[in-house]
Amino acid sequence: NDPNKPIGIMPTYIGESVTSTYHEFAKEDFSVLASYADGTDETVTDYDFEVLEMSNGYFILEFTYRGVSNKCYVPCEVAVYPSDAQ
Repeated sequence: NDPNKPIGIMPTYIGESVTSTYHEFAKEDFSVLASYADGTDETVTDYDFEVLEMSNGYFILEFTYRGVSNKCYVPCEVAVYPSDAQ
C-alpha cells in the first residue's frame, strides 16, 4: 500500500453562492481534505475536478486526488419565478 495515497477525500464548497447555471468553478472555491490510513488528515490543493452534471438544483462535481475520487454537490440558487428575485 502506498502511504501517500489517501483512503478518502472530502471536497467542500467554500465559494460564493452559485446563482447561475453557467457558473464557472475555480479551485479557490473548494477546500479538499484528504484522509490517510494512519489517522491523519490534510488539506490538499493539487487535485483535479470536473463538473459532471446539474441535477435537482445542484451542480455535481467529481474531485480526484492521487487516484481517489469523491463527489461534491453545490446548490445552485437560481430564481425560477420573477417574484422570487427580490
